Parts: sequence; structure tokens; C-alpha cells
Amino acid sequence: MTSDLVLETTPSLLVDQTPESRLGLERAARRRELEGKPQFFGDGRKWIPFQMMDPALRIARGVLSLAGVYRPLASRATKINVVENEVYLRGVKPGVEGARILHLSDLHIDGSPGLGKRLAEACAEIDFDVAVLTGDLRLEIKGDFTPVLEELAPLIEVLNGCEHGVFAILGNHDELDMVAPIESMGATYLLNESCGIEMGYDQLYLAGVDDAHFFGTDDIDSSLQQVPADETCLFLCHSPDLIQEAAEKYCDMYLCGHTHGGQICLPGGKPIVSNASVSRRFCTGPWLLGGMRGYTSRGIGFSGIPFRTHCDAELIVHVIKRERRGSQRLLCEEIAEQELFDDA
Repeated sequence: MTSDLVLETTPSLLVDQTPESRLGLERAARRRELEGKPQFFGDGRKWIPFQMMDPALRIARGVLSLAGVYRPLASRATKINVVENEVYLRGVKPGVEGARILHLSDLHIDGSPGLGKRLAEACAEIDFDVAVLTGDLRLEIKGDFTPVLEELAPLIEVLNGCEHGVFAILGNHDELDMVAPIESMGATYLLNESCGIEMGYDQLYLAGVDDAHFFGTDDIDSSLQQVPADETCLFLCHSPDLIQEAAEKYCDMYLCGHTHGGQICLPGGKPIVSNASVSRRFCTGPWLLGGMRGYTSRGIGFSGIPFRTHCDAELIVHVIKRERRGSQRLLCEEIAEQELFDDA
């Protein structure tokens, strides 16, 4: 893998690069205090505590396993679909235009045996320049995560073959101790940090925050501190809970997951449950808020039981294009989108 990148941090982090110091000692301590606890006790922006059902759903998975139907159901629920999304951003420079960003989210990879290998095979057939993982690599919220690392190994190996590398953020199912072993595989975590990737004579910036939904250990200001105002910036957050703040900070595109697109939806893909603190129109697929584009992935894995309906799992390839609309038209669209958000 050849990757021309510089991890942007504040000067105080240059001495000690442990995950705790990169995240910030206070936030790291708060995260560790909450890791493994029932997820209706968190400090983030939870909408309704659907996680209260987790113990019952864990029992349901056990029953399905004993009945011998868990694996085929899990395989069906994680059937891989590749979606290509052309996204038009203003001010994109020539070196960045045409960049292909592979977006994977909510793998919950330990919940479906063999998923890592299947994903690796699928990604090997896709043309992409950089890969981003927007959180929730594991299904469980506590316990041994060795199965996660074993499933991830073939996938990360394939993703490392792209020109500009693999970047990840933590989700509400992940824990801080996962950072070091996954980074040893070749991925780079963004813990309220940013990274500049050289593409030709220009740069594409990735800014990533820690989980805002459950842990509340995100720091959007730190993540954007080193991002030049005139460079294209993709903002990575596990959930769509920070879209208003990111739009106000002039991020160009917001990539997230967490909602699973609803996972169990009505015909037409309308989610029964969105599990986010924003309007449902921001909870699946592409969207626009002000001058910021966004995409909320339906994810690849599942939560609770191994079942999806009217909401297929997806891998997304975002193809960056340069916005060529007139400034007046852009302003009118921004005002209209902001009014919709305010009324949501």
C-alpha cells in the first residue's frame, strides 16, 4: 500500500500517541466507564432507548442458533449490495475530483460467521481510492472481541490494497481497546482527529469524531482544527446526530451509519424505527443540509435478530464530482433545506 497522508493532531498529542491521549484523557475515561454497560445509560444523543431490548434479543439469537437457523438467516440478512453514489461538492479541486470513497458501516461482523471473507471478496472486485469504516464493527457491546479481529483480517488486507488507505471511527458497539489491534492491521482510526490525503497536487481531508449517540465523547472542533477552510472535507461520524453542527462548520460531506436504514422497514424502505435524534429523512441514503451533502448508510450487518426487510445491506462507493451550479441557486437550495430541518 502506498499512502501519502499526514495524521493531523494537536501538538500536545505528539509525545504520547496512545488511543487514550489521542481521544483526550477525560473523554477516554468517560468512554471506558460506559463501555459494556446497557446502552440506555449513556451520555450521548439517544432518541429512544431501544437498546433496552438487547438482553431479550440476545436470548432470541441463542434460540435461533439452537434451532439451526441462525447462520442461514444471518447470511441472508447480510447479502452484499454495491451502490455507487455520485456526489457533487462545491470547490472540489482537480486532484480530488473523481476520487472514489468506499464506505462501509455497521459491519457487526462477529454476528455473521464468514462475513469478513465475503466482504473481502466483494471489495476485491470494487475500484476505490480510499476506504472509510463508520463504526460498529462488532455486534456485542462487551466481552472478548477476538472474533471481530479474526473476521476483519481478510477484509482489512483487501482494503489496504487501495492507493490511499483505510480510515475508521468508533461506534457505540465498539470499544477503545479495539483501536490498537485494528491499527496494527493497517487501518487508521480518527479519534476526534483529521487526516490529509494527497491526491495529485491537491488534498482531500477526512475528519472523524468519536461516538455521539451513546458515549457522547465526540469533539467536532478538535476533529476540524487542522482542516484548511479551502480544502474538501469529508466528516465521519457513526450516527447522523451531529449533522446540524457539521453543516454549521462548513463540512462538505457527512458520512455515517448507525440507523441500519431502519433494518426492518415498510414497503418502499420507510423505517419503522430510525434510532436517531434527527428527522427520518436523514436516516437513510443521500441527503442535503444547507451546503453539506450527506449519506447515511443502511450498513452491512444487523442488530438484534438476523433479519432485514425492505432495507438491503449495502457497500457504497461515493464518487466525488465538482459542483457546477450557480451561487444563487445554491443559496436558495440551502435556505430551503435549512427550513425543512428547522421544521422537522
